[in-house]
Amino acid sequence: MCIFPSKKKIILVGWDGDLISELKNFNIKIEGYTSNSKKNSPYKYLGSIKNINNLKKDVGILIPDSDIELKYDVYKKFKNQIVSFISKNSVVPNFKNIGLGSIIQSNVFISENSKIGKCVKINVGCQIHHDSTIGNFSIFGPKVTILGNCKIGKKTFIGSGSIVRNKIKIADNSFIAMGSVVLKDTLKNKKYFGNPAKIYKNINNL
Repeated sequence: MCIFPSKKKIILVGWDGDLISELKNFNIKIEGYTSNSKKNSPYKYLGSIKNINNLKKDVGILIPDSDIELKYDVYKKFKNQIVSFISKNSVVPNFKNIGLGSIIQSNVFISENSKIGKCVKINVGCQIHHDSTIGNFSIFGPKVTILGNCKIGKKTFIGSGSIVRNKIKIADNSFIAMGSVVLKDTLKNKKYFGNPAKIYKNINNL
């Protein structure tokens, strides 16, 4: 496991039980978490991140929250304290290709020459194959497969179990529903679902 830049104390922006299970087995103190609602948790509830303005310099911020715009706002506000996480149970040959603030959970495979942007969340069991790039502030659900030479735009959500064929371009702000199979390039600001994936509606109308 790796937290970088190295911090012994962190707060979580958002709640992710799988991630917390990994963190608590190592020498990292979770100072608390922010969320819109309090969880049944042993950790301190800090309220909304929007109400927090100052943090001690030795405290890092990790952002598992699934709200993409919130991730973007937190990154801008606390850039100097954002940390990344890479599970020791994942195959990530080149840490230099992982952007600041990204979270790589357990049992993930990332090809050595693929690149992950800033504040990207790669959930449990995902595969990202050769020569692929993942845009900033994107989120992958569990067991997403990205085949070779794909370009995933920024602020994109890809639901669990989805597959993206090789040489595909996923446009910025795309939403790919759970279990979809993407065989063609997508358009910006659209929601896709199905096998093969087809446009459902404009994201702004959801």
